[in-house]
Amino acid sequence: APEPAPAKTPTPKQPKAKQPKPKQPKASTSGGNGGSKPKAKTKPDFDSLLAEGCKLVRSGDPGQGFNVLKKAHDLKPGGARVTLCMAQAQDKLGRAASALALVDRVLRKSPNNKTALLLAARLESAQGNKTTAQGHYRKVLTLDPDNAKAKKFLGEE
Repeated sequence: APEPAPAKTPTPKQPKAKQPKPKQPKASTSGGNGGSKPKAKTKPDFDSLLAEGCKLVRSGDPGQGFNVLKKAHDLKPGGARVTLCMAQAQDKLGRAASALALVDRVLRKSPNNKTALLLAARLESAQGNKTTAQGHYRKVLTLDPDNAKAKKFLGEE
């Protein structure tokens, strides 16, 4: 007696190869299939990953931003810009110790990085390390004599 084949054969019409699209966040914003070549799976370069990661951190998604920045860091480890953005992400995620460790790395390579100095000063102050924070703010004032945050902290308003 011939048995009928199972009726679940139409599933091959749904290819699963198109699922991992989120690796191209910038391309997904266009919404359309701009080209006929489906092999647009070029890996994002360092600069685009850095820009995207920092933008996510600034716009309120530090967790996703940090993940994107890790990919950028894997391409060019130790860069001051990517490390600073990673520190900012950790700070926004409430991970002060990790943020401070990252910002210290930036300051070892770029001791006059004003953004890094301000972040380090704020983190040190929040942890009760007022003397270290003052040192960072004083350095900020040598770079930017009118910096309001440094002046306020040091009582030089």
